[in-house]
Parts: sequence; structure tokens; C-alpha cells
Amino acid sequence: MDSKEISEIVVRAADSKRAHDIVVLDMEKVSLMADYFVIADANSNRQVKAIADEIVDQVQASDVHVYSVSGKRKRLTGF
Repeated sequence: MDSKEISEIVVRAADSKRAHDIVVLDMEKVSLMADYFVIADANSNRQVKAIADEIVDQVQASDVHVYSVSGKRKRLTGF
């Protein structure tokens, strides 16, 4: 499975959890770190978590290994 197909799975998963303003940035010619960035918005932290969880579930169901997910751990403020 190529990175374009994976980005399409990510977009469908985010959309299924009602993510807003989904944008896919093609980074293949400008970055060695990533082929695509998928950016989306949500109405609450709970919805963001649901979207992230659904993306991981759908990508793993397609036999793609997820190495890490940035921002999933809740950060404590004031420390």
C-alpha cells in the first residue's frame, strides 16, 4: 500500500467521525519526513480523540503499522 492510499484511508476515517476542514498536503517534493500531512479540525478534545482513535483503527485494519501518534497524551497544565 502506498502513502497516497494511506492518506485516503486517513481522510475517510476522519470524515466518518465528523472532522471539519480536512486538508491533505502533498509533501513528497518538499519533505523527507512525510509524503502527506492530513490536517483536520474538531469541535472538542473528545472529538479529536475519537478522530485520532478511528484513524489508527482504520489504518491498522489495512495492515499498516502505526509507529506513533503525536499529541495523543493529555498534557497537564500549570506544571
